[in-house]
Amino acid sequence: MKIIKNILLTLFVLAALVVVIGLLLPASTQVERSIVIKKAPASVFPFLNDFRKFVQWSPWTEKDKNIQFEFSGPANGVGAKMHLESASEGSGSQEIVASQPEKRVDTVLHFTQGTAEAYYLLAPEQDGTHLTWGFKMQFGYNIVRRYFGLMFDQWIGASYEQGLRKLKSQVENN
Repeated sequence: MKIIKNILLTLFVLAALVVVIGLLLPASTQVERSIVIKKAPASVFPFLNDFRKFVQWSPWTEKDKNIQFEFSGPANGVGAKMHLESASEGSGSQEIVASQPEKRVDTVLHFTQGTAEAYYLLAPEQDGTHLTWGFKMQFGYNIVRRYFGLMFDQWIGASYEQGLRKLKSQVENN
């Protein structure tokens, strides 16, 4: 009986530790990657403001050749929507919620892990456009998501870099 009590006490202490540490973890995550594209913001912006063009440089289209996209709403800009289904990448949707020509595009993503925001920031440079692709997600008090939040940079950072390189190539060779 004493062994069972010790085991239960140990399990309780470990569970409490996981919860306390989880509550001390960041309640949000942010991932950003940037690249310089040797074209003016006016040449880059259409690739960010139109989901049909996003599909052309998306890093996830190379990961799943059978990924299915469905578009709704306007062709580009605020209200444009994209839904995707993928056996390997999951399913979800994305909607453009703000668009400032040649400056920024903001989107909201809905996917299995929750709701997040993504954004593209364009800044003119001497050699062209400095483009930043970012991702933000709030976890609130969801402890499991807070732990997962520690890995988002590793999970999507490399994909963002790959997508930006592909976009750079397409825009510069267009």
